[in-house]
Amino acid sequence: MKVEFSQLPDHARVWVYAATNPLSPNEKSVIQVDADKFTDQWTAHQMPLKASFSILSDLFLVFAVDVAHHDISGCGIDKSVHLVQKWEQQLNISLLNRLQLEFELNSKIEIATKARVAELLSNGTISAQTVFYNKAVINVGELRANFRIPFKDNWIYKQLTEQTA
Repeated sequence: MKVEFSQLPDHARVWVYAATNPLSPNEKSVIQVDADKFTDQWTAHQMPLKASFSILSDLFLVFAVDVAHHDISGCGIDKSVHLVQKWEQQLNISLLNRLQLEFELNSKIEIATKARVAELLSNGTISAQTVFYNKAVINVGELRANFRIPFKDNWIYKQLTEQTA
């Protein structure tokens, strides 16, 4: 059963996907309509899930489930992944690239590879304080508090600084 994202408790589980480019109004519309239908009918072991979906900053797709209402299983999660794969095919977009990194530069969200981020760090374009997006958040509380974090708190920062030391 679909619920408003703002009504979800902090313990609700989340899954964050990022597009490789900002979504167009048409892409957002197609995705939102499908996601609303999906979350309204999303189940795990034939039990309805209290679920929601949101598009953040025209780039991030966020599914959420209130696990206190009913826990979600692997098959329930797989259903959402299949929907994301359907969008990739239908809209000819990439949403499952877990290696891409997103950060803010000059008040705009930039998308880059690890190698590009290393280059930007070494030439001083970005710093330990640059805002990065943390797609590894696992619940709504973390999404609200730690989705935008300083680069120094991002998983990749330690790898890059150790490589250049």
